[in-house]
Amino acid sequence: MSSTAPGLGTMPTSDIVFPLHEFDDSPINRYTQHWTLRFDAVLDTQKLCAALTHLLSQGDWRKLGGRLQFNKAGKLEIHAPRTYTQERPAFQYSEETFSVRTADHPVAKNLPRARGKAELFPGITSQFNSLTLGPEWGLNFDEHLRRKEPVIGVHIALFNDATLISLRWVHVVCDFMGIKALVLAWSMDLYGRYDDIPPFMGAYDDPLRNIGSATPDEPYALADIKLSPDAFKKTYDKYLEHVAEYPISVRRMLVLPDSALQRIKMNFVGGHGSDRLEVIPKGALFNGQFVSDADILSAWAARLCCSILPAVDRPVHIMGMYEARHCLPETFPQRKDKPDSSPVFIANATFSTSTNTTLRALRQQPLARTALLVRESVATLTKAPQVHAQLHLLRESYAKDKENPAVFAAEDSFILVVSNFSKMGFFDSIDFSPAVITPAVGGHGKSPGKLAWHQWTSIEHSTHIRNMFQVGGKDGQGNTWMMGILPPETWALVEEHLAGLSEPKALSKL
Repeated sequence: MSSTAPGLGTMPTSDIVFPLHEFDDSPINRYTQHWTLRFDAVLDTQKLCAALTHLLSQGDWRKLGGRLQFNKAGKLEIHAPRTYTQERPAFQYSEETFSVRTADHPVAKNLPRARGKAELFPGITSQFNSLTLGPEWGLNFDEHLRRKEPVIGVHIALFNDATLISLRWVHVVCDFMGIKALVLAWSMDLYGRYDDIPPFMGAYDDPLRNIGSATPDEPYALADIKLSPDAFKKTYDKYLEHVAEYPISVRRMLVLPDSALQRIKMNFVGGHGSDRLEVIPKGALFNGQFVSDADILSAWAARLCCSILPAVDRPVHIMGMYEARHCLPETFPQRKDKPDSSPVFIANATFSTSTNTTLRALRQQPLARTALLVRESVATLTKAPQVHAQLHLLRESYAKDKENPAVFAAEDSFILVVSNFSKMGFFDSIDFSPAVITPAVGGHGKSPGKLAWHQWTSIEHSTHIRNMFQVGGKDGQGNTWMMGILPPETWALVEEHLAGLSEPKALSKL
């Protein structure tokens, strides 16, 4: 993928020009994001389109109705029309109607669907492109720019019992929290709650510009283990050896009914007699210390990622993600009376957390200890002073090399990523009820206009990307949805493990 400016092209001089900020336009963000949302109802697409167009016509929300373009300095910026037209609409739109139920469609019948057991499904990849990709979308960053596509793409597939809404955007525009804020505001506009639509923050000025720009008050807790350029190269070379041994990576979805999650929690001590575990709602108490379901799933996913590694001990780095908005209340104020109407920063403000352990500890200690380690590291690294300290180091690192961000791990670490989006509350907060025409019988959403299922991924797929899990949250039936990118050899072990969660006497292979 190219990271240099192609031909500049031209946009009308009357456009409103919006800048991208420091943590937006970096080579690692120049790829297209793709989010598919399923609603178990037939939705009115005219109402949906009218609401989104109206939203993107309001004040600085117009930034998301623009097009990306390189300026003469080689920096990306967004050019937004002052008036939307058929030739330059607020967003790129397409739809297709299938006059059948999803179960009767040759492709849609394979979409993930909770069936009361722990189960694997195909991910939203090429198998479902006919349902989830707009027919005229550019399929990579360079093609998106060449075609001068609107920042936001929307493709809707309509069935007799469901509606799939797929969104496309380039990561330089915003992170997942940003696009979620767009969808929430879209639903408010759909309801006619215009006064509740949040102000668009940071359209021109970067609210993060002073975070980490000066020497921080305290050092970053992991500063001493930041990989040097030589150590980074050695660690990356080791990673490439892993890729060469397992050259294929596959995206798949998995669903855990609440009974399976409880089974995972009950097995968390793993036969260590002196340890005590008490399963409680939304987590567990391990020797009296609380670990959340998110911590538990992070530890569990980390063990799954490592399941094909040989027995030789080595460092393991569990990379998590946090969004800085909720860690910096002075910079990003929140309304107590109406939190969803607080100003929204639709840009990139997601950074990494680091939990460092070893393969031996991950495999042999109670998994609850890894969950506790994850919880402690996240609690430490997401405090405001630590966010300032981390961003200070990131700014120093970006000044030298924007393509390889700082990694805080031991040399030769096996690096895996677990992103948990449960706190974003997708299944509760996104509500397109005013657009419901016909609800499905036995829908899985908390109501017909609420999410039944969703998956976030990228349109471009590199086989180098693997050992990743995303936790998408719980649906209306209490099922936890996850997406993983793993080699087929790892997936085979995961499938065996999931089967064991449904068989009380079966022994875990992990």
